Amino acid sequence: MGHVSRWAFGRSTDRAILAERLDRWLAAGYFLAAVPGLMFTRLENGIALLWLATALLVPRLARVGVRHWPRPILYCSVASMVATSLFGAGLAAAPLFAASLMLEAMVGALLLRRFIPDGKLFDTIPRVGLFVGLIGVLMPVASAFAGAGAASLALGLAYWDVWLDWALAHGLGALTFMPIVTLAMLPDTRVRLTEIWASWSHVDWCLAGLSVAINLAVFAQTRLPLLFLPILPLIFFTIRHGRIGASGSIVLIALVGGALTSLGTGPVVLTGGSRHENVLFFQFFLASCIVTALPMAAEMNRRRLLTRRTQESEALFRLMADRSGDILFNLSRDGIIRYVSPSISKISGFSPEQLHGSAVIDLVIDEDRAVVTRAHLDALSQPSETFVFEYRARTSDGRVVWFETHAKSILDENGQVVGVVNSVRDVSHRKALESRLRDEANKDPLTGCANRRVFDRLLKKAVSQSSEGQWAGCLVIADIDHFKRVNDQYGHPIGDIVLRAVTAVLTSSLRASDTVCRIGGEEFGFIVFGLNIEGCHELCERVRNRLCSNPIITPSGAILTTISMGIVDIAKFDNVSDVVEAADEALYQAKRAGRNCLSVAA
Repeated sequence: MGHVSRWAFGRSTDRAILAERLDRWLAAGYFLAAVPGLMFTRLENGIALLWLATALLVPRLARVGVRHWPRPILYCSVASMVATSLFGAGLAAAPLFAASLMLEAMVGALLLRRFIPDGKLFDTIPRVGLFVGLIGVLMPVASAFAGAGAASLALGLAYWDVWLDWALAHGLGALTFMPIVTLAMLPDTRVRLTEIWASWSHVDWCLAGLSVAINLAVFAQTRLPLLFLPILPLIFFTIRHGRIGASGSIVLIALVGGALTSLGTGPVVLTGGSRHENVLFFQFFLASCIVTALPMAAEMNRRRLLTRRTQESEALFRLMADRSGDILFNLSRDGIIRYVSPSISKISGFSPEQLHGSAVIDLVIDEDRAVVTRAHLDALSQPSETFVFEYRARTSDGRVVWFETHAKSILDENGQVVGVVNSVRDVSHRKALESRLRDEANKDPLTGCANRRVFDRLLKKAVSQSSEGQWAGCLVIADIDHFKRVNDQYGHPIGDIVLRAVTAVLTSSLRASDTVCRIGGEEFGFIVFGLNIEGCHELCERVRNRLCSNPIITPSGAILTTISMGIVDIAKFDNVSDVVEAADEALYQAKRAGRNCLSVAA
């Protein structure tokens, strides 16, 4: 624990030393940024009309906690008072102006921390607009009240004239140079500069030379109003290199244009205004350039990140598609195949080239197209959900295969649905297993006919139809006569042969719409749909005659088998139990009558 504590203390100490050094450099930079404005733009003993120093202090305060503010504010206050004493209004006015300037920096930092707490000031166009409102309007307007008061007390100037000059000069200066300072402080700026330098080409060198030449030509003359020309290379560099390209172009315009304008040349002179007005006008021009370039840079940065993410996602998607055993479809809103993974060849026999541009619904059999269409529309209308559905489709050789699909919509950068991605899996083996299990659950394992579960379901359906006014038909329960005697005399294997033979006679003698069910040991039941008692009696009589006239051949010899049947009209009863009870009673009557006969329930 002692080692850990000493290491932690060491790291903490190192950070404190680095922070103090940074604040000292910040104070030096603050002093150097204040001097040009005081020396060259402080006209007629007024305030400086070009103020860049606040652009250095606000980003520093915004990046650290409020508890860390005292030291940078103290250091910059001293720098401000020294600059004002040496190059401005003198030592007596220095504390008042320093207090106003520190108040301005604190207001700006608090606004940024409150409304843009993550520090990403220029990532999107709305954030750029918010930055302009906070730093270009609210901060200078708020600090102008204190600054105008300081100027009035120290220099005896008219309060509202100074208020306007302060708000304009400090707002335009902050708008112009704070983005550059803020970008320089971002941790990814060095990485981005490295990327730009690595990709720097002869085209960039030509653009840079052209930009210098244009700025010199525009600001070295006083005949033509060519202020629009420097905007062209600014736009080019913004498009090619984003925020850093925009910042570099602004610095170039500020250095070349500012120097030549201060010497009395350039298009600004054509306005015919005073030197005071020319300085403000040039700052307004610079601020207009940065306000034009930053939204463009934010959009270019967003598109660059979006393109990179799209490329990464596409590469990952294609890797997954190539390695996956499933088929991946990328479909347009109207179901046209825009992409299909190579696994389609192995599963369906179609190549991706064959299917690209065709409608995916054409692969689905007619009976299942409604299911697929419904799922596709659901995925389009509910982008947050994933839809799972099953259907049958044809392969290249005409086989019908069961597929399971997971469908989810694709959203563009604005959150609008532009298509659907489908993950498709061959589930034929599972469907075959389900079908086999379903058959096994519904079939009698000895005779192969339907079991008691199917019988109960069919009888329930028939009774329900009858209660709804639809004539269902008749229920027949049949029992093999003296079957116990067969088992006792010949053994159960021969009894099983007899059961299967009786099942075959029943199944072949009845209609295709009638289902024979084994509902007991030697007891069978079937529903004859659509026949009245007379028709059903005639049908059952043929079955009885066929059995008693044709002995069953077994390894133990021919066995003559007879059957007794109870018949009931389903329409006469309201529930299943009453129908079964009546049929059982009719069967017992047939047994009591001597067997090998039919009996109809009363």
